[in-house]
Amino acid sequence: MSDDRALDIAETEPPRPAVPWDHQGEPLDPNAAPPPAGSSQYAQPPAAPLPAGPPPAEWMPPQPPPIEEPRAPRRWRFVPRSLSSRLVVFVVALVIVVVSAAGAATYVALSSFLYDRLDQQLGTLATSNGSDVPRDVTPCIANHEPVCRIGGASSPVHAPQQQWLAVLVPSQLSSGFKLILPPEVKGMELSTSQIDEIAKQPNQVHTWTTQDGETLRIAARDSGPVLVVTGLSTGDITHTLKRLVLLEIAIGALAVAVALALTSWGVHLSLRPLNRVTRTAREVTAELSPEGAGLDRRVPDGDPETEVGQLSESFNSLMGTVETQFAARVESEQRMRQFLADASHELRTPLTSIRGYAELSRMRRANGEPEQADTMERIESEGTRMSRLVDDLLLLARSDQGAPPQLEVVYASELIEDAVEGARAAFPQRRIDIAAPPDLTLLGDHDQLLRVLRNLITNAAVHTDPAGPIRVTAHPEGDGVAVQVVDSGPGLPPEQAQHVFERFWRADKARTRARGGSGLGLAIVASIISAHRGTVQFESTVAGGSTVTLHLPDDGPEDNPDSPD
Repeated sequence: MSDDRALDIAETEPPRPAVPWDHQGEPLDPNAAPPPAGSSQYAQPPAAPLPAGPPPAEWMPPQPPPIEEPRAPRRWRFVPRSLSSRLVVFVVALVIVVVSAAGAATYVALSSFLYDRLDQQLGTLATSNGSDVPRDVTPCIANHEPVCRIGGASSPVHAPQQQWLAVLVPSQLSSGFKLILPPEVKGMELSTSQIDEIAKQPNQVHTWTTQDGETLRIAARDSGPVLVVTGLSTGDITHTLKRLVLLEIAIGALAVAVALALTSWGVHLSLRPLNRVTRTAREVTAELSPEGAGLDRRVPDGDPETEVGQLSESFNSLMGTVETQFAARVESEQRMRQFLADASHELRTPLTSIRGYAELSRMRRANGEPEQADTMERIESEGTRMSRLVDDLLLLARSDQGAPPQLEVVYASELIEDAVEGARAAFPQRRIDIAAPPDLTLLGDHDQLLRVLRNLITNAAVHTDPAGPIRVTAHPEGDGVAVQVVDSGPGLPPEQAQHVFERFWRADKARTRARGGSGLGLAIVASIISAHRGTVQFESTVAGGSTVTLHLPDDGPEDNPDSPD
């Protein structure tokens, strides 16, 4: 690193050589001339000398402490996640709301009824006291007696329950004498503010707590010289309402508990098919293998009128489709592996022959021997065979990819004649008969259908008796056309006839490839006919020969937008 301490040197002073310092602050070169006096250049060693000892091999700068990311605040979930818990919580909450509403309505209704009845009793009693009590109080007021008895023989005071009584003189707002009350009546001790309120509104009913701590329902009656105040206790009503609240709490708690238990049981019972679906899906996931093990599991069918039953039915349908597609995929992979193995085997034979003949030709040239024509002919023959095999494989690969054929109107008679002419040129000794109406048409790819017929005729000419005839016919059948290639035998037994459309299959494994071919001829036939939405049938007996029937649909040019008019 460079040292920037000599920033105050004049511009006329030449730069001085740098004096390096060691890790202890001493100059590395002791013979170096010290800087001039007053010069600030290298006047001091580095401010922070390194510690004594050898420097580390690799110096790492101090790392800052790791910054801890703030944790996200924990969010409390007040709503359950599972469907069953949500249903239970919803039902229990609904029961709580209904019970609370019913209890509150009952409490309000009963409280209003009890207070109305108490007010009726209070009004009757206050009216009776307002007419009876002044008869006992008036003489006491007139005679200025300090003690006045209430409830004498002339004015009995009776009530069906305990009552409270106070007599107020409006002019003085106090009784001014002591009242002697019967046993069933208690004296009422009112505060000054309560007395003032009664004096202002004598006919209004009040609910007050008196000086002695009693909560009363109070009514006053103005009876001339005095104001008679009557009160009835609200204790019975309060006690009744408390018992009602306790009863409602008990009944509500029992209702909530019963609702919780029944809802939990009902939801668990109703969602049992969902649990079976979940359990089955987990079992399938745990057991699934490349061969498709576990995909055969199903859940019991439920009621199709319910959502759970529909889910079970949909799950079973899904698993059936997945099982079918998975099996088709496994089969396709197996066929592909077998196809690649067979193709590799078939291609290895001509390649080995070509390499062998080429090596033989090279050795002959090295030995000075003349070139043999048969060697080059064999190389050419094997190359031609390999090219034909590659073309067949390419055609099958395109068919597997679903490449659509080029459809056009094809006359069956012309198609058969073209195929038979080529076969007669290749096999002049074979008798090939034709039978087809001249106006019979079908919709298809001319070149591909021509190859189908050539493969069938060639297969019959190669593998049957040379003296036997081959017959190619075409005739309308249903909504399409049937084309048949019939030979005179010998044919194949049933156990071999069912494999004729398999790729690389040969009836005689020991026969030579020069005569037997690669085993792709009939596979190409089945692939092309399937692409034309047709079917192919192979019927054969050892003595009677083989019959190959092609069923091709005759949709007409108007059903295909790409066909010519």
